[in-house]
Amino acid sequence: MARIESGARPSDVRHGAGHVLFVEGSTPETIDPVVLSGLLTKLSILVEPLGPARSLENVASAMHARHPNYYFLIDRDHRTTEVVEQSWREFPNERTSNLLIWRRRHLENYFLDVDYLALSQFVTCGKDQLIERIERAAAKRIYMEAANLVIIGIRETQKKSWIEKFDSCAGFESRDSGRSMLVGRPEFNIRLANVGVTLEPEAIAASYDSEVCDLLGGESVPVYGKGTWLHRMSGKDILSEALNGCLKVWTVNKTPIQGPDAIKTMARELVGKGHDDQPNDFRELIRLLTKVVQPI
Repeated sequence: MARIESGARPSDVRHGAGHVLFVEGSTPETIDPVVLSGLLTKLSILVEPLGPARSLENVASAMHARHPNYYFLIDRDHRTTEVVEQSWREFPNERTSNLLIWRRRHLENYFLDVDYLALSQFVTCGKDQLIERIERAAAKRIYMEAANLVIIGIRETQKKSWIEKFDSCAGFESRDSGRSMLVGRPEFNIRLANVGVTLEPEAIAASYDSEVCDLLGGESVPVYGKGTWLHRMSGKDILSEALNGCLKVWTVNKTPIQGPDAIKTMARELVGKGHDDQPNDFRELIRLLTKVVQPI
């Protein structure tokens, strides 16, 4: 039976430590700061929410030079494996904004590991039942998520810097010559051709088929341990559906806790387990931060 312990959060005690890890979330009670505060309880570091990933990236870029003890951790979302792995190789590094990117789509994806879930006193379903529920939840979403991955990929491609600004006044002696310099840039025609190819129905369909194949790993439906769907699909939605009816959490007054609060309670309990019980990325995060942050 669950117990909700009262008292100050570990981060409250560490408020004057100087080192701060900014994570996604709107308040200290959202899942990312709750989980990371619990995971890093033995380090002298404050965990603070700072909104969505885009906000964290912008602040990291703007603040790292003046605040080298600020660190930033965001969900993977649409980012490529190359970008993600580079962040782990270089973190923490104030020259690269002290930004780290989870290897999985969302923080919640780490809790889709049934061996990890089975360590929780709040989870009442066995491993086989959990796998069945996770697979069923994924099967409802997989084709929609594959389509969304294609859309995200196209969107991100469109945002890439594909043309550089002028850096010389030569050729801009008049309004007409300036117009000619601008209109004559070959990048515009190249970009137009590339965008046209990318948005052709055949190209979109090929991208979709590639995403489905990658997610399923050659299977016709989601199979636990096959393909990339456990890491790349929305862990938030799959975890919530899979644990519906399998999570029994109560307050000290025997009042049931449900929904996101129940998941947060379970997650906080799990990150409080032994170091060897944690997912590899959790252990790696602790190791990397221990390089620069003293244990309490």
